[in-house]
Amino acid sequence: MQNLLEPLPPPPQDLVPGLAPATLIPMQWFAGIRFTDRDDPDRVTHPIATFPPFLTQKDPTTQHPVLKVTPIALPWVKKDYYAVLLENILTEEECADLVGMTNQKGFTPALVNIGAGRQMFMPDVRDGWRCIL
Repeated sequence: MQNLLEPLPPPPQDLVPGLAPATLIPMQWFAGIRFTDRDDPDRVTHPIATFPPFLTQKDPTTQHPVLKVTPIALPWVKKDYYAVLLENILTEEECADLVGMTNQKGFTPALVNIGAGRQMFMPDVRDGWRCIL
């Protein structure tokens, strides 16, 4: 068995001024450890304390008048395919609410999908943090 790794460096905490810093969940993982969905390493089943009100109370059609949709061509893919840039889907306050919700739930080291519903901790390949809601 390999030794436990040094903790990953924390993500920057000042990306959204005025919000509480992200909660980093300490994990005692070692490089190469594998997980299945049943292990829930991403804490998907961990409850979210508070959902932003707009997720359940806002009529999404109210954002339509300010929504901006810009198709982006992908010349290296079939010509019928393109990406879409969507602007103004959420207000600045709604974005801050979502960031606050993820900061409250907490971040774990990002894993690598290795197929068949399995993930592996490979910090030499992927060394960031993530929060899956």
